[in-house]
Formats: sequence, C-alpha cells, structure tokens
Amino acid sequence: MSTQVINPSLLAKMKDKRYRDLYVASHINKLIPFQLRALRAARNNMTQEELAERAETTQSVISRIQNKGAANLNIKSLLKLAAAFDVALVVRFEPIDRFIDWVDDLSPEAMSPKSSENVLEEIERGASEKEATKNSLPAIAASGNVVDAEHLFASISNGGVRSTGTATQLQFADIRLPVGVTSISDKSASQKRATDTPDRYANDPIRGGETTAGKVLSKVVGGQQ
Repeated sequence: MSTQVINPSLLAKMKDKRYRDLYVASHINKLIPFQLRALRAARNNMTQEELAERAETTQSVISRIQNKGAANLNIKSLLKLAAAFDVALVVRFEPIDRFIDWVDDLSPEAMSPKSSENVLEEIERGASEKEATKNSLPAIAASGNVVDAEHLFASISNGGVRSTGTATQLQFADIRLPVGVTSISDKSASQKRATDTPDRYANDPIRGGETTAGKVLSKVVGGQQ
C-alpha cells in the first residue's frame, strides 16, 4: 500500500465511486498528451511530423491527440507511439492510491523516460564494469598472499574497489600490506616499510602489527578517509 498522504479534500471525494471513475478517465485523457509533449522535447524537440512518421500516422492525428486528449486512442495506436519513442507501454489495472502516486509527479523528468536503447546500454556498461572489478585483482585475491603495496595501489586504480560492498572487503580480507601502510590513497607510505616496525604502532588498533587491506578498505567504505 502507498505511504503517500492523500489530501483530505481529495480523499473525501474519492469515496464517491462516480468521482473516482471520472478522476481516472480525466487524468488518462490529459496525461497521454502531456507525456507526448514531454517526450518530444526530450528527444531533441522532435516535431509532430517526425513523430507521426515514426508512429506510422499523420501529423494531424498527433495534433489532435495533443489538443483534444487521448480518450479515443486504442492499444494499437499507443503501441505505435511507444515504439516511436523507443519506450515500453504499460497497461495494467492498479489500486487508486498507486494511480494517485503516478499522477502526482508530472515533472518533465518523470514524463520523459529514457529510450530502451540507452537504458540497455547503461545496464550492459554496468555489468561490464562489475565484471572488470571482479577480475581486476587475480594476483592478490588468493588468500594469504603477501603483496607489494605498489601492486595493490595499481590494481585499485584500475577498478579494484569500484564496488564497495561486502564482497570487495572480503576479497581483500587476507591481503597483507607492509607495516606502516594504512592508507590506500597514500602511495608514498609503501616506502616506509623498510624503516617502520610493528612496535611503533603497538597501541594502534588499525596499524598495530601487519595491516590488512580489509581494514583499510573498511575505513574507506565507512567514509573515514
């Protein structure tokens, strides 16, 4: 159920079945033309003629929809318009509170969804980046391996910690950093390992003894660095 607080005056009117029916019909009739305008603007100010050509109709039909509403549109016509903008068409029955939620946001951003092509490209790009992150540290992902800090820094800069969730922390949990290296953002720290000793940080809960990359990443993920 929606958590939206409905205006008391509207809520009182919605108790009348006839009012509810007219409310839904009126908004559908007005929202389709409104969304056509928003989508045309978002598609480099697509003209009515261009939309008509893509939707396999005429400019006069597009003009009539935008000026007189969408009451007489059928599913076939709506599907053609959706295809013209390369978006999905959703036609389903909903409870009145969700419908009110939907018509409550008439911003251009809400009324002009991205094209399906752009959305799929973003999904594919995100999947590729996730896979690259997963495979970016094959040499140091093995549990117990002691690695040079510079190797770790280079791997991180290539995307090793783009994903900052639990899996990333676990991946680094058993990697040992040189004593004194406690910040993955301070490459110069790797040069200190020849002179720093565990005793220097004996009372430091983070830097005492050997420091794991898991500890460092936990600080980064938690926003402490």
